[in-house]
Amino acid sequence: MEKTSPLLYSELLRNLQQVNVFIDLPTPATSTTCLSLDKRGSSLSLHHESTAQKWDISLPLPSIVRPQLPAPTSPNQLQLSISPGATTWSKSLSLLRGDTATRQEDDNHVPWAAPELNSLHPTFNCVHCRAEVLCGGKVKTWKDLPCHNWAEVMDFWHCHKPHEKGDTDKDKAVKRRLARNTSSGKGIGGFVAPEGVGLVDLTFFLVNRRDVRGNFDTSTENGVSRRKRTIHCAGCRTSLGFGEDISDDENSGTPLPCTTASSSVQIPPMESYPPLPFLSAQLITMISDLALRRFRLTSEPQTPNPKIELWIWIFNTDRIYSYASAEKVVEPSRGMKIYYSENGPPVGESPGNGVTTGVAEEDIVVPRDLLEEARAALRKSTEEIPKMIREFRGWKAGNLERFGRDVKAK
Repeated sequence: MEKTSPLLYSELLRNLQQVNVFIDLPTPATSTTCLSLDKRGSSLSLHHESTAQKWDISLPLPSIVRPQLPAPTSPNQLQLSISPGATTWSKSLSLLRGDTATRQEDDNHVPWAAPELNSLHPTFNCVHCRAEVLCGGKVKTWKDLPCHNWAEVMDFWHCHKPHEKGDTDKDKAVKRRLARNTSSGKGIGGFVAPEGVGLVDLTFFLVNRRDVRGNFDTSTENGVSRRKRTIHCAGCRTSLGFGEDISDDENSGTPLPCTTASSSVQIPPMESYPPLPFLSAQLITMISDLALRRFRLTSEPQTPNPKIELWIWIFNTDRIYSYASAEKVVEPSRGMKIYYSENGPPVGESPGNGVTTGVAEEDIVVPRDLLEEARAALRKSTEEIPKMIREFRGWKAGNLERFGRDVKAK
């Protein structure tokens, strides 16, 4: 969708100690078009006129800058030039030393860790209809799950690893993949939650089926009743998570673990967080655990809806950016810079082809509603990025929100 007003965009480059600013104009610049930076170096203002309209737009910068510019023409502003006839403009502005916004946060901050939940004794509710999913006091103990690749590093945990009788090489390989399956949505890492115990991951809660108030879908396979992975809210049928496929006969006295989606839970007094930062937290963890930056996000097929697929290439896991147009101003926000494609990797960009020879990608199963929201957010963010940096080698550029130290509930 073409913008009918000027678009201003900035991003903080910590390693280079600068802020890059990009501007798209709907009509060529004239002698009246001008840019000015406030004396403090915290915002950039644009004045632009066309034959039918004029705009005055201010862009808040993600950090205070120290531009090397001529003396200001006014006591409160520094002027920047833009060539007449130009429809795009870009410039790198040096940072002011000591600005705290330039400090990178290395931790992957996510709310609702086990110690916090143990002190709160929370009740979990559906975020849409507020129907109770897990009543307060039902889970008496919360514990943090280990990292996703816990099984793969078992060899480093033991000087003399216990011998496992009867395990073939294939069995051992499968066990080493248990934790990897957790993060990619294919399983729960071999963990089960007894009644009254909740296990906490960065992006999901693992609880016993008997502790959850919800509806499990059922199906029949080879004459045996089996519970599908999906569990729905009893009030509005929102997908809350999934449980393992275990037959009713096998379930006697056996916990049936399920996860409640982070986007679908609340803690009194009605504390909730947007869902996309939880997805970002999962991706950041997988980058650390698997040393990969390319992923194929897929949803499980739901009749009559086809499976959704989204290919992403995470270029930067921690960036601060801002955006301004006549219709909207976005204050400096923390997120990830992502290149994405909805139709598979661009030609020559598939793993093992052309310039990306040897580059691997990991499959991740994502709840359908969360994947649809992520796809819509990336599409929208692409429209807020100037044309000159909107694409790279066939990939579209976008931003995905993530948590920071100052994470706040709705």
